[in-house]
Amino acid sequence: MSLWTDAPLTYLDTETSGLPMESFIVTACIGDLGADPNEDGVPLQFLLTPPDGLEIPEGATKVHGVTTEHARTFGTPYEEGLAMIAEALNRAARNGRAWVAYNAAYDISLLVCECARVGIDLLRPQLVIDPLVIDKAVDPKRTVEATSMKGNLYQKKAPRNLVDVSARYGEPLDEKAAHDAVADAVAAGAVARVMQRRVAAAPADASPLVRWLAGLDAAGLMRWQAERHREQQEERRADQRAGGHGDTAEFGWPLYESASALIARRRENARLG
Repeated sequence: MSLWTDAPLTYLDTETSGLPMESFIVTACIGDLGADPNEDGVPLQFLLTPPDGLEIPEGATKVHGVTTEHARTFGTPYEEGLAMIAEALNRAARNGRAWVAYNAAYDISLLVCECARVGIDLLRPQLVIDPLVIDKAVDPKRTVEATSMKGNLYQKKAPRNLVDVSARYGEPLDEKAAHDAVADAVAAGAVARVMQRRVAAAPADASPLVRWLAGLDAAGLMRWQAERHREQQEERRADQRAGGHGDTAEFGWPLYESASALIARRRENARLG
């Protein structure tokens, strides 16, 4: 049995036009990690022109800095660029490499939806590693010290954004570089590699969960992450409802249920003409 901690890693990240599954990809980064940082490959970077008739919303530009004008001037035609992204990921899957992405279900769901929309084949890897899901599951009650408006110290839930989590695992990501596809992808891969090493080398006094994780193969880790993701989204939904906020929980990992439904709707619409 091949353990998930031995899997070679291919990291990925996308920056997009928005959050819904109907969004399109603006930039992407894919790269291979070696067993040692000195053996890491050069990341592939992609800038895509918006699909015909579409523009990058101003809100999305504020996040990743890419304007419609810049993408149209310097980007690869959308379907051509998407095919290049798919081929890089397919090559990784064929070579038995795990895909690594932070909040992986979002990136993978959007990629699957977009590839299906334009008729590009995208393989599914045997293993996806999502550092966000794993970190939340192994350390669910982590807190950080904060100061109230009155100057009092208190403990609050630790943030789980990539900047904070990468620092937690000794792979700091400059906050100014966050939401750049290359910076985010490389950071996610580095965190996953640290997780692999820590779990594989877990001492006898490590938590029962960590020792159990050390014995999982790819299929076992996939099942475990899917279960933990569902629990985490259920908790998110409960917190949002308790706070009177909108429900943004997304179920399904590593492919959102909403993405599967969108693909099915598009196929039915195409069948009906």
